[in-house]
Amino acid sequence: MAVQAVGTLGLYATGSDPVAAAVFLAVMGCALGPVFMATQHEMPRCAPGRTDMALAANSGGYNAGIAAGAAIGALLLPRVEVRGTFLAGGLLTVGACAVLLVERLLPHGSVRTPAPS
Repeated sequence: MAVQAVGTLGLYATGSDPVAAAVFLAVMGCALGPVFMATQHEMPRCAPGRTDMALAANSGGYNAGIAAGAAIGALLLPRVEVRGTFLAGGLLTVGACAVLLVERLLPHGSVRTPAPS
């Protein structure tokens, strides 16, 4: 997520330079695959009895995130132009990084799961 934030904010900061834009587009492209693979890797641990459903839900959530990002970008593009759209995407990504960091830092007590019925 942090690599994606760097790529997006880098496009905002240096988007008018074609070489820098190509570099930051490559950075963003390198970030997308590992994020999806990391979440897919966690699915057997999160839902050991229903891994198939967890993998499908993760894939659906990933695609819904892409659709939401495209919708937000489409709404912002006429108002803030391309560079502003990259700024919005970068700030949303930094927010997602913050949520992940806070989740990692919170103490994890014993989690009680309901018994299957």
